[in-house]
Amino acid sequence: MDFKRRRLAVTLRNQINYPLQFNPFVFSKIFLLWVAIGIIGGIIAGIYWMVLEGMLHFLAPIQGLFVIPLMAGAGLLAGLIIHYLGDPGEMDLIVNNIRFKGGHLEPKNNPSMILSSWLCIASGGSAGPEAPLVQVVGSTGTWIAKQLKIRGEDLRSLTIAGMASAFTALFGAPLGGTLFALEILHISMWWSTTRP
Repeated sequence: MDFKRRRLAVTLRNQINYPLQFNPFVFSKIFLLWVAIGIIGGIIAGIYWMVLEGMLHFLAPIQGLFVIPLMAGAGLLAGLIIHYLGDPGEMDLIVNNIRFKGGHLEPKNNPSMILSSWLCIASGGSAGPEAPLVQVVGSTGTWIAKQLKIRGEDLRSLTIAGMASAFTALFGAPLGGTLFALEILHISMWWSTTRP
């Protein structure tokens, strides 16, 4: 018992005297990549939001009955973009890719996702910027991981880090982004247990 108390006292003394010791298990290569993807995700989200704000400001004078042809034209244009540039997919497809396909999100669908979401949101559609940003920054994390030849769980974690950074940058809630990233890993299990 006396040995345990002495050991605890030495541990506490070391933590007080040397609180900022370098820990190679914390500051690893993957940790630095998470930080880089978080910064990149914040930049992408900021650019996305600035363009969206500009479009909203530009289309704000259109009011009354003129909103109907604006929304119809934006919907048609968004449909053409998706038809010619590719279907960006739904959020459940993104979750399934994270859960069952090793975290791979394809960046080839990003242009159609970005352009169609800008058009729909700016013209008054019911879409929100969350899904486009989560997909775009998550697929950016996948792309960076592939360029660095990272595979397996590290690739999945970089994709999820990108998704969480987009969520955090959009809502300004770091804890919410973290919980969102954890929820992505477990949503399929919850869905499969609650379905009839």
